[in-house]
Amino acid sequence: MQAHTLQELLAHNDWADARIHQVAAAFTNEQLDRRFEMGEGSLRATLRHIYGAQRTWHERINAPGWDTLPRSSATSSVLEIADASSQLASLRNKWLPLLDDERLAESVDYTNSQGVRFET
Repeated sequence: MQAHTLQELLAHNDWADARIHQVAAAFTNEQLDRRFEMGEGSLRATLRHIYGAQRTWHERINAPGWDTLPRSSATSSVLEIADASSQLASLRNKWLPLLDDERLAESVDYTNSQGVRFET
């Protein structure tokens, strides 16, 4: 993947996140927490999971500012999730233009939440 392609994909991701948060903000707590048999089990849990995964990768690549972002477990309302996602996008968009193809080709070493080491 080339750096400019990643920038385009992440710009689309930011747009999609904002749109989903906008729609979800109109839902009641009952609708947000309605159980379903896939993914994280509810819309609210799925939104938190998506933000949490994005924050985790920001941390794994040791991108600037990851430690200033709330953990997904600290977010409960759609507004909090949307705000955290927006903060993450803003931080990422400060360093993303500096990313070149060579840096993008580097591997990332990390330990997952179960303590297993990976290289991606």
